[in-house]
Amino acid sequence: LECNASDAISWTESHVVVIRQGVALWFVAAGEGGSRRFENGRSGTEFTMSRMDRELRMEISCESPDGSDETLVRLGREILQMEGDAVVDAAARLDRAFARAVRLVYACEGNVIVTGMGKAGIVGKKIMATLGSTGTHSHYLHPAEAVHGDLGRIRENDVVLVLSQSGETEEVVRILPVLERWRIPVIAITARADSTLGTAATVALSIGELREADRLGLAPSTSTTVMLAVGDALALVVSRL
Repeated sequence: LECNASDAISWTESHVVVIRQGVALWFVAAGEGGSRRFENGRSGTEFTMSRMDRELRMEISCESPDGSDETLVRLGREILQMEGDAVVDAAARLDRAFARAVRLVYACEGNVIVTGMGKAGIVGKKIMATLGSTGTHSHYLHPAEAVHGDLGRIRENDVVLVLSQSGETEEVVRILPVLERWRIPVIAITARADSTLGTAATVALSIGELREADRLGLAPSTSTTVMLAVGDALALVVSRL
């Protein structure tokens, strides 16, 4: 978390608030047992916050990158390295669940319906395009629109591919009981196989808990890169059969 010298920063024993131009940018709770030392936002102080059952260690610094070519290139390389390492780790995580997912898609006599919310949905649209361009009939279904009538697009011989990092996305979770009732096979790409989505899916492809590449570790970046890579692997392996 990088602060400008003009930022107004206040803190209590458990919370930090950063105000920039009258807007509260961050309001976070320190994790249990984490450092609560915070000295006027000086470089090097740090605290631990708990978010989504994970502990993220963040450094508070009032210094911005110097803007030199070397620094910008270094930061770009660090992000690419972080996302690239995550893709390599995802390759190592592949197991027989991936083989089952490939067979489900290959045996599909209808369409592969791809769905996901937010950034996961955007990634899903690209996976849908890859499936289509490699010979697998596919369509995208927006999960929010699905509960307002668009579930009617799904037929009994379809397969549904669902993307959700948390596996708990409300719009996605709402359509799962309908898919189960209709006995539609579901392939999930999600962080945890024991999430609501993972447990409801016919096959869950777990990509694990991932640290996003932005400085707060919150903006979908590493997770969406891995989702896209797994989706490409699924589509391209099917195309080889």
